Amino acid sequence: MFLRFYLLAVAWVLVGSAVGQIFLPEAIGERSTWGLAAGWQREIGFFDIWMAVVTFRAVRSNDLKFQRRAVAQRWLWLTRRSAIAKAHAG
Repeated sequence: MFLRFYLLAVAWVLVGSAVGQIFLPEAIGERSTWGLAAGWQREIGFFDIWMAVVTFRAVRSNDLKFQRRAVAQRWLWLTRRSAIAKAHAG
């Protein structure tokens, strides 16, 4: 039950992130380590949409392996993004 709740929360966060990256690149760029880069931010937004689709599919699936892989994929992705941000910042 917690796994499904977690995946659903992540999926909606990804949708919100995609909307911000695609439609509000200036506002997101002001708070980003990299600043405004509209093309790059749109690319991230479309990637977030793809990740949200996969996550929503995992929520609808009754396959526990698929759901666990979806969680592992999110953590690997988050770890990678954090490492890149830290390297860029300093």
